[in-house]
Amino acid sequence: MHPSGSPSSPSYRGPHLALVAVALAYCATVVLTTSQSVVLSWDEVIYASQVARDVPATEFSAPRARGMSLVVLPIAAITSSTEAIRIYLTLVSGLALYLAFRPWIRLVGWAAPVAAGLFATLWTTLLYGSRVMPNLWVALTFTGALGCLLLAMRYGSRRPLYGVVAGLALASLVRPTDALILAGPVGLYVLVKRYWPGVIAMSAGLAVGWGSWAVEAFARFGDPVRRFKSGAGTQDSIGFYLYQHLEGVDGPYMVCMPTTLCAGFRWSAVLWWLLLPVLAAVGVAVARRGHRSDHLLAIAAALTLAASYILVFSFGNSRFLTPSYALLAIPAAAAFVHTVRRRAVWARAAAAVAATALVGAHFVVQLQTMDRVMATRESSDDAAATRARYMADRLGVKPPCLVWGDVAVTFAYPMKCQAMVPWGPDATDEATARRARATTPHTVVLTEGRTPPPPDAANWEKHRLPGKRDLYAWVSPSR
Repeated sequence: MHPSGSPSSPSYRGPHLALVAVALAYCATVVLTTSQSVVLSWDEVIYASQVARDVPATEFSAPRARGMSLVVLPIAAITSSTEAIRIYLTLVSGLALYLAFRPWIRLVGWAAPVAAGLFATLWTTLLYGSRVMPNLWVALTFTGALGCLLLAMRYGSRRPLYGVVAGLALASLVRPTDALILAGPVGLYVLVKRYWPGVIAMSAGLAVGWGSWAVEAFARFGDPVRRFKSGAGTQDSIGFYLYQHLEGVDGPYMVCMPTTLCAGFRWSAVLWWLLLPVLAAVGVAVARRGHRSDHLLAIAAALTLAASYILVFSFGNSRFLTPSYALLAIPAAAAFVHTVRRRAVWARAAAAVAATALVGAHFVVQLQTMDRVMATRESSDDAAATRARYMADRLGVKPPCLVWGDVAVTFAYPMKCQAMVPWGPDATDEATARRARATTPHTVVLTEGRTPPPPDAANWEKHRLPGKRDLYAWVSPSR
């Protein structure tokens, strides 16, 4: 029997209570460090609007999957309130954090809550805990699924396989390609071991998300091949973009587009990123021989996903590698736990002090980076909220309504309007947009600077929206 024992043993209760504390602390920290009233971003609006009450659904493009809409459905079907959605996601992500690392207690003991704590204190984990974005959910669901799979293999129990099916089902619903990439090395290992119940469980879980994706591919995009080709248009050519992803880790922008936006990084802010695989390797080295495969599988899945982004995407995005961080945190935490378990009391105390200082410094760096990111976001989010209220209150734009323009998506959601954009994967073709502008009772066309509106809106009333940005609203006559 592993030292962590069964769920009823004293050796299990300590790490379990610590994991509960980590999950609760995570929820509290998300509330304290992020604004619950901040407007939904472009991507968030697209996911939430599919199920939100009283908000028209925004165009849903080929690269996206329906999982995030299902995650927010329980609250969004009741209210479209941004505050309600963010508080709900904070609580549910805290619960998911607990469920993701709970299976690992019987596998790695105290390293499980330590890993959860390391992962939970990353600024990206904190920021996206209350946001309608998929990467954190892939991280948590796959981490839990892998833990359940390893439990089933080690103890010969079939019950954890239900967790494998559930975790991979949600992961593949949220982000099918990420779930498949993560499952690749794990599935290969299970096949080599000829653990057929695990093969069946993994296949069943992945089939849920990929089956849903394929059905929609035939229904809306012609077939899966066409949907893949349409989604691939948002990616770059093969290269090696490590530097760009380090820029994304540093902030202060959530997405470094254009690639010159983030302009370098601070070594103090990215040192943890470079140390994480080193600590993970140490965790493997110090693990018991029979348990090294657990850490190696987590590392293999993490590095496979990381490679898929570092070699394909030429811009930094802070959320892309979130699943890799969750998986690498487990062997890294094992290295920490091994360090403070040395036999001599004085050595153990010294190691504990050093480890605590290192973790404390890590947390401080993460909060500092979080402050930089939030400061950058707050000005633009406040401006968006102010302009949306101005159009609703001062210009009289009420549902049923339409907002058309390059930045229409962010403004349309709080106004409960239909959003249409003229470019990108979420674009509406001009003929459809023209018909919508002609028939919707309240229509706003947004333009920037001296950019003229479409010809059918050229004679509409023009208003400059408040804020530093030179943004104009062309409002249709009363119909």
